[in-house]
Amino acid sequence: MHQQLPWINPGNVLVAGTTEKGYDTGKQVFVAQYNNRGQLQTNFGNNGKILIPVAHQIRITKIMMQYDGKILIGGTANEKDKTAEFFILRLLADGHPIKPLV
Repeated sequence: MHQQLPWINPGNVLVAGTTEKGYDTGKQVFVAQYNNRGQLQTNFGNNGKILIPVAHQIRITKIMMQYDGKILIGGTANEKDKTAEFFILRLLADGHPIKPLV
């Protein structure tokens, strides 16, 4: 698991990573926000965290925050036995995913 820890608000930390039960089942991207006491920031996502099911093996390499507070999470996505492709997830500042335009 790879994670990045950028500071977002004074004392708050944003954490992202992946979870999985097996190569083809149960893969998720998780994002959580903690306050300066190490507690989940309950006004972010669902009580401080979000879990987003994904279909491929994900490797998160970067978390960035836009000037308007939206969160970008980037990395690579691998389908079994295929070449890695670029992966990006964009969230609102409160942790909710932005719906794609397509």
